[in-house]
Amino acid sequence: MGDLDRNLMFRGVENCGITRLYDEDADQSNLQFRTDVIQGLSEIKNRKHLSSQYFYDDSGSRLYQKITQLQEYYPTRTETEILLKNSASIANQIMALMEKSSREEFKQVCVVELGAGDGHKTMILLHALLSISKHECEYIPVD
Repeated sequence: MGDLDRNLMFRGVENCGITRLYDEDADQSNLQFRTDVIQGLSEIKNRKHLSSQYFYDDSGSRLYQKITQLQEYYPTRTETEILLKNSASIANQIMALMEKSSREEFKQVCVVELGAGDGHKTMILLHALLSISKHECEYIPVD
């Protein structure tokens, strides 16, 4: 993140609700894993494959986060810079749309992030939303 102070970035976000989704049926999850492995590795006509969702455990996720902080790994740094430059504008556009709407379901901000990782980039947008929003905010990270 360079010179950005992480504490500043996260200040104010503690008021944003975070919804965590869990797989409550481990047996079904294990069965799906077994099925995916058998199907992926039994391919005859196509290339054998496994879903990338099975590659990262907690230590793999921590390693990936360290990789994204390396100088050589530019995507995370570039995405962070884009969000820092544009988060206020994005938040203002979201709020403008909400204010125009008469529908009650548009009176709460809900940010769903697919591939959330540790969510640190999204915190930039959430901070911008919370700084101008009169509405509740819910963050749903899906990884």
